[in-house]
Amino acid sequence: MGDVDNWPLADKVKLFGYLRWNSYCSKKYKLLYVATPKVACTSLKWWFADLEHTSKAIRDSTGSTETSPELVIHDTFFKVAPNVTGLLPDALLEPLTSNDYFRFAVVRNPYKRIFSAWQSKLLLREPLQVTPYLGCDFYNQPIEKASDIALAFEGFLEHLFANEASSYWDIHWTPQVDLLRPDLINYTKLVRIEDAKVLSQSLAMHLGENILDPFAARHTNESLIPYLPEFITERSSELILLLYAADFEIFGYSKQPPRTEELFSDGQFDVALKAIAIIRGRHQRFGEVQASMRDQIARISKEMIRERDETIHAQTRLIDERAEGMRIMEGMIQERDATIVAQVKLIDERVDGMRIMEGMIQERGATISAQTKLIDECNERMRIMEGVVRERDGQIASLNQALVVCDARIQGFYSSRSWRLTRPLRFLARFIRGD
Repeated sequence: MGDVDNWPLADKVKLFGYLRWNSYCSKKYKLLYVATPKVACTSLKWWFADLEHTSKAIRDSTGSTETSPELVIHDTFFKVAPNVTGLLPDALLEPLTSNDYFRFAVVRNPYKRIFSAWQSKLLLREPLQVTPYLGCDFYNQPIEKASDIALAFEGFLEHLFANEASSYWDIHWTPQVDLLRPDLINYTKLVRIEDAKVLSQSLAMHLGENILDPFAARHTNESLIPYLPEFITERSSELILLLYAADFEIFGYSKQPPRTEELFSDGQFDVALKAIAIIRGRHQRFGEVQASMRDQIARISKEMIRERDETIHAQTRLIDERAEGMRIMEGMIQERDATIVAQVKLIDERVDGMRIMEGMIQERGATISAQTKLIDECNERMRIMEGVVRERDGQIASLNQALVVCDARIQGFYSSRSWRLTRPLRFLARFIRGD
């Protein structure tokens, strides 16, 4: 008990679902109240609102669907004080497990609780609860005398036993054990409403004497017709004992229909019947107004949904067009990227070509430099050779001149008288040599 991690998953989901809208937490006072429908819950919620200083804000709030100002707290508290109620599981872990927190709940005799719930919700035809029961015989049974009350109530119990015993449609007639789960939650005080003083004393010890007793003054949502044993037929008693067996056992209530000292005269009953008719009429009118409002809201919602759908359709079409544009752009980008890749490749090839050309130019430059050097050397040699040639030409010219002189001298010699006189001798000498 108290170890949330060990709770069975199905129980955890169901219990936290109930606690979200039916538990009230005060961090300031370290207090956790788990409400039980039809067990002074309206009074205790207002007391908790006073404790948290939110009562005025709740009364001033609008938008409640309840039929009475005292009942608006049921569907308004969580809007005004989301730190108090409407809490998610994580926010409830500490209040559920910490020893610093005072956890309490209140239960009621199952006979009185179910009679009160049936009366306030179905006999008086509370618009928020009646819809599932509109076609039931017990719901449409005429109420003209006290015995009609007993028979209609018995019919309601028969319906519960036949149709809802395994899964109740409304928490107002769900067994208290199933709602409060004392097997899972370690309550500081889980008291019967008949022993409310015990709870008041314990709260005073926890909160201090200056805190108002939750049961001292406020009495809200009182029943029009009080619980009386004569409204409980023998069959009704059997059904209540079957439907709420765990409540009787766990909370220690007697299985006999409780006695009461309260008197309810025929005159009071006649007044109550008239009041029932008036309240039913008011509730019917309120239900019709609510139905009309729901229809209007439905029509407006339908129109808004239609407009929203048209807007969504237009936006979807625009998105599709933009998506198509994006696809085209993506194609263009891909083409551009391909072109860029090709251009980069071409540039790389050209850069490589430039590097090769630069190498060739450098090689040619070196060759030209070498050839220029060789030419310079050749030119230098040519200049030297030209000097040698000029020198030789000068020598040849001198030799030619000397040759001319020699030729002239030889011609002069051949022409001389002595050369002619010695001619026979030269002939004889060649003969002797054998030339």
